[in-house]
Amino acid sequence: LCIFFFFQAEDGIRDFCLSRGLGDVYKRQKMITFILVFGFLGILFYSYFKAFSGKKTKPSKKKEIAKRYPDETTALDLFQEHGSIEVPLIKRVKITHDSYIFHYALPKEDMRLGLFPGEHVVIEDKIKTPEEPEGKLIYRKYTPTSGIDQRGTFELLVKVYRPNSHPNYPNGGLLTPLLEKMNIGDKIRITGPCRKLNYLGNGHVKLVKSQKLDRTFKQIAMVAGGSGIAPMYQIIKNVADNEKDKTELYLLFANKTQDDILLREELESIAARGKLKLFYTCLLYTSDAADDLLCVDLGGRRIIKKKNNKIAIR
Repeated sequence: LCIFFFFQAEDGIRDFCLSRGLGDVYKRQKMITFILVFGFLGILFYSYFKAFSGKKTKPSKKKEIAKRYPDETTALDLFQEHGSIEVPLIKRVKITHDSYIFHYALPKEDMRLGLFPGEHVVIEDKIKTPEEPEGKLIYRKYTPTSGIDQRGTFELLVKVYRPNSHPNYPNGGLLTPLLEKMNIGDKIRITGPCRKLNYLGNGHVKLVKSQKLDRTFKQIAMVAGGSGIAPMYQIIKNVADNEKDKTELYLLFANKTQDDILLREELESIAARGKLKLFYTCLLYTSDAADDLLCVDLGGRRIIKKKNNKIAIR
């Protein structure tokens, strides 16, 4: 088709040039047209044979990720090899009316998760819903509250969203009610890691997928609410367990009431050792609130209970 149009165009150009006594122009134009058309054909043939020559491209290698323990096999290595693994529930501890710490066993007693502080695991499960009667695959991210170097087991802090516990979510959560009903020995499937921020020790903080933050800080301030304390606690615990890490930590921790404060005993123990400056805020004030609680009522007023047991409203 291209050759046909080439000759048609060439005949038209020749007649035009000869009728006006432009033979030299015709010869130059003919050469330019010839070069352009056959150059275009060459590009087409090259592209065709490159796309359909049957040569198979080499499969891309699986992306290597940074390892905290490169000289040993961790759960992270199993995630990379198998995609996910199953781990059994070995213990469940209720810490508030709607929150638990679930203890799970790793495949080997001496195995570690292999995560950096600041990373999460992902629980995946197929759950049947009215909209998805065949089952819907869902994923939920959780930060282990166990020590980074802990072997054989790990813990997850989970807040259970039961049906009718919140007016906006009458059916409750999809996954957490099932976790609450699991028996000892039942298994969940986990994968990972989910990583955005790594704490590399001694104040060194790095955003994994960006070069915008890769710095060392002397002081780190954190703000958390409810079960969102888990990723903060992981970093706090890592600093507290490392005597050489002198990073100053500050935490502002918000909850509905003082009864909802998660990991309170653990946080206050770390604060007592001078490793953490700890501040609480609560949405609802109760008469037995601790002296160091800053409470905010639903009207937006700040209610502070002072050391002398007097109440100040601002």
